[in-house]
Amino acid sequence: MPAAHAPVLSSLAVLITAVLAASSSHAAEADADPATTAASANVAASTLDAVVVTGSRTSTRTVKNSSTPIDVISAEDLASTGQANLLEALQRALPSLSQIGGYQSDQESLIRGYQLRNLSPGYTLVLVNGKRRNASAYVSGANGGGFPGHAWADLALIPVSAIDHVEVLRDGASAIYGSDAITGVVNVILKSQAHGGEFAVESGQSIDGDGSRTSARANVGLPWGQDGFINLSGETTRQHHAIRTRRYIDGYLSYPAVDANGNRVALRPNNRLPAGATPNPAEASRNAEANTILSSPSYALKAFAVNVGHGLGDSAQFYANATASDRTAQAIQNFRLPATIFTTYKAPGVLSVFPDGFLPVLETKEKQYTGTAGVKGQVAGWDYDASLTGNRSTVRTYTRNSVNYSLPYPGSPTDFYDGKLDYQQGIANLDLR
Repeated sequence: MPAAHAPVLSSLAVLITAVLAASSSHAAEADADPATTAASANVAASTLDAVVVTGSRTSTRTVKNSSTPIDVISAEDLASTGQANLLEALQRALPSLSQIGGYQSDQESLIRGYQLRNLSPGYTLVLVNGKRRNASAYVSGANGGGFPGHAWADLALIPVSAIDHVEVLRDGASAIYGSDAITGVVNVILKSQAHGGEFAVESGQSIDGDGSRTSARANVGLPWGQDGFINLSGETTRQHHAIRTRRYIDGYLSYPAVDANGNRVALRPNNRLPAGATPNPAEASRNAEANTILSSPSYALKAFAVNVGHGLGDSAQFYANATASDRTAQAIQNFRLPATIFTTYKAPGVLSVFPDGFLPVLETKEKQYTGTAGVKGQVAGWDYDASLTGNRSTVRTYTRNSVNYSLPYPGSPTDFYDGKLDYQQGIANLDLR
């Protein structure tokens, strides 16, 4: 894999560049268009005056008068990140939210975790239009992972095309929402326009020419009677592997050694040559970059969303929303060396199927459905909000291009269905104030 090289500047060149940049910046400020400056100020004021519903029991709270800091990330902010899904976009747009490292093992490279306050994602409450979003059926620790026993809502499955803005509350969240919100609340507000729409397509790849990604997103708003709306969104994304290798150092042998009689023998610790043996002739043509575990996952995602609302007389409103997602994803695992197969697993029969070792691939097929319907309004001086929410998440796991060392080879399968996780949740909610 070719390495990337950054240009090297001399100290004098750096100094000249800094002086010219400072001069250009000063000139630009002096010549700035008053209209542009005013527009920027209006945008900032609009953000501060935005009404927020997260972490408040009133409908008049704004970013400016909120007693606790709250972040509001608009649809434009999310789109400007250039990221493929909501999780990656929030990581770029929200400094307080981060993903766990660049590489995660096993299924957590496919069902990505995220952190507020550097704590487990299981402590972050995710809402959609103020209603609880279900956690994934995947539980960390079941197949690798860094947060044993924890499950979290998969933000990457919410279509970005359906989002009007995202509200993130960190301080004091658990005082209102309970122990599910120890680190904070992420409230995704869906679009509710009754007219217009948009369509976008983007495509790109890494600087090394791999890891290509293509996304298509669409949104349309339709009227429903005189005071209602139906807002529909959908998107599809195809992400391919960006291959990154973990090269084996010279002297780290890949194949079983050969003794004086020409028989294969086990290597010493750290894959060193045992006494009286010679390197396997296959070492001369070995692939030192066969281990590509550091590669990014590949996936195909389809996601849809609908958000509707309609008045019921003068003092009540019906509302409903639903999302559906389908994702198939693959993550490359550690390469199994022929020496490891022969020495550690004592499975010489496997070498007749994979004489040069094999590279397992973990695959998940995930489906998630969630929907909410309710009525809110006023009666006898009380504000009420009654709703029903239903969720379901299923995760099927497969292992491709691998072996089961307890089976005889050749003749046994190399692709396996590992099992299914199924999580369902139903919520009945009544708010009175």
